[in-house]
Amino acid sequence: MLRLTELLMFLTPFVAFALWRLTAAHGGPSTLVLVLTTLGIAGLFAVLMMFSHHDALTATEAYVPARMENGGIVPGHGTSRP
Repeated sequence: MLRLTELLMFLTPFVAFALWRLTAAHGGPSTLVLVLTTLGIAGLFAVLMMFSHHDALTATEAYVPARMENGGIVPGHGTSRP
């Protein structure tokens, strides 16, 4: 998820510039469109960063994969390294 976040954050200015160039021929986007686009992109980045860091393991944790135990599935999780 982190690589997707980084890729989206890298590509956003280029896409925004391309869209700006396409609309510039017709007088440019309105102020409302610019404000809403800026707020939308800021919200997107905030949500992507929240999701990418929400379940991230720290450097001192090891990942334990999901497993079957007593007929049920124990989800994967992080534990302290030995």
